Amino acid sequence: MAVIAIYLQSNGLGQQNLEFAVRTRRWGFTKWRPNYAEIEPRTLVLIGTGFSHPTAGASPRKSVDIWAQGALARIMVFRAESSIRTEGLLHWPDEVANQAVKYPFRFDVTPLRELGPVEFDALPTDLVEAFRLSALKQGGGEVVPDSSFTSALVKGTTPDTLTTPLTDWPKDAGYGTFVAPIDVEVAARQLAGGPAVEEFVLWRAAGDSSTISPVGPGEPIIMATTGSSSSHRIAVGGGLFSGRSRMTLSELWEWFGAASGARSPAELRTAYEQLVARPLNANEDPDVDTTLLHHVRFFSPDEYVDLAIDPTVFTFEQGNYFDLSNRAPEDPVLRAIITYFDPRQDPHADEVAQIVLGTIRAAARSVIPRLGQGAFRAMVSDAYGHQCALTGYRVRPVLEAAHIRAYSSGGEHRLDNGLLLRSDVHTLYDRGYISFDDVGGLMVSNQLRERFGNGDWYYDRIGMPLASPKRAVDQPHPDFLSWHRESVFLGV
Repeated sequence: MAVIAIYLQSNGLGQQNLEFAVRTRRWGFTKWRPNYAEIEPRTLVLIGTGFSHPTAGASPRKSVDIWAQGALARIMVFRAESSIRTEGLLHWPDEVANQAVKYPFRFDVTPLRELGPVEFDALPTDLVEAFRLSALKQGGGEVVPDSSFTSALVKGTTPDTLTTPLTDWPKDAGYGTFVAPIDVEVAARQLAGGPAVEEFVLWRAAGDSSTISPVGPGEPIIMATTGSSSSHRIAVGGGLFSGRSRMTLSELWEWFGAASGARSPAELRTAYEQLVARPLNANEDPDVDTTLLHHVRFFSPDEYVDLAIDPTVFTFEQGNYFDLSNRAPEDPVLRAIITYFDPRQDPHADEVAQIVLGTIRAAARSVIPRLGQGAFRAMVSDAYGHQCALTGYRVRPVLEAAHIRAYSSGGEHRLDNGLLLRSDVHTLYDRGYISFDDVGGLMVSNQLRERFGNGDWYYDRIGMPLASPKRAVDQPHPDFLSWHRESVFLGV
C-alpha cells in the first residue's frame, strides 16, 4: 500500500487551502509527478503542518538527520477516494481570485482524523524524509511505502495521545452524498419486489478512470430518475456506499443476480448492449465498473422527492456529489437523505436533520467498509488481483472469496476477513486441513495425509506466505487468522 505525505506551510494561504480541502473533500497539485500514478482509492493521505525544531534556523534544506530532530504541530489524515486526475475548472479560493487554475492535478479525499503534535522520532524514517522532500518541493506529494505506523493509523490503533477526534476539526468538515442515475423501469421493478434489499449495484461499461465522486464507506448514495425536463430529477431510493469494483458482466450476474437491476443474464446482456449501442458476440464477456450499495431502500411513490437540480451543476449521466455540511432541512437533497434514513419522520424538522447528519458524519470516519455478500466477493477478488492468494491460480471461474472467520460463526463481510482461494483450497481451509499463521504462512494438518494418503503439494509448501493485498487495511487481520487456527484447524 502506498502512502502519500504532503507538507503544507503554516502561512495564511496554506491553512486556508487546507480548511477548504476539508470542506470540499478535494486536494490538488501544481505539477504531475510519476509516482502520483500509485495513488488510488483508499490510499492514506497525510498532510503535515507546523514544523518546529529545537535548533533555530533548521530547514528542509538541512540533512534528514537534522530535520528528523523536529516535530509537526499536526498531521491531517485523509483517505483518497479516487486516483489523481487533471481538471481544468476553478476550484480553490486563490484560483477563483486569480481566475487561473493553479492546482489542476486533483483527487478526492475524505477527512478521517488529526494527529498532533507529532515528534519525528515517532514516525518511520521514510515518512520523515517524505515530509522533508515535500517541503522542499513546495507541497509536492511524496509517495512512500506503508509501515507499521501507517497500518496502525488505518486500523485506528495509534496511541490516544496522538489522535484528535474529527469533531475537533472545522465544524463544516466535508461529508456528503452522491446522487446517481437509475433507470426508471429498473427502480419500479425493484420497488415491486419489496422496498428493502441488502445490496444493489449501479454499473456502467468499464472506462479508463473512475467517475464516482468522493463518498466513503457508509455514506449515502441517492438514486434518481429523469423527470419531466432536463433539470428535473426524482429521488426514488438510496443506499450506503460499500465500494467500487470492476468485474465481468457474467460475474456481475453470478455475484449479485437481480441486484444488478436485471431479471436474467440475457436481460443483463441486453441492457449492456443498449448502453454501448452495439451487439455482443456470443463469447464476449466485457468488464463493467460498479458502485456497490448495501442497506438499500426504494421509495414508494408518495415518498419520491423532486430534486429539481440546476442542470449547470449536475451531470446526470455520471451522477454528482453534494456536500451536506451547510444544507437547510428543506433542501431537496437533504430531504431525500432523511427519507432514506427515516421515512417516518418529518423531513422538514431540523432536529431530524441533525440526527441524520450525525449518522453520516460518523460513517464518514469509517476506514473498514461494511459489505454485503456480493460486494464481499467482488472486492476480495479485486484486492487479490483476481488470483488465488496461495497458489497464484488465475482462472477466475474457480476462484472464491473465503471468510477467514466463517460468517456462520460471527465473521463479517469485510476485506480483512477475506481471502481469495481456488475452490479446492477453499474447501480444505473451511474443513480445517490447512490454516495460516499470523504472518500468513501456510500450516498443514497431518490429518490430510492420514485420512487421504496424499497432500504432498501442501506439505512441500509449509510456511509459504500468502499473497497479500497492497492496501494495509485489506490485509488479513491477525485476530481472524488466530480464530481459524484455534477453532477450525485440525492441528499439526
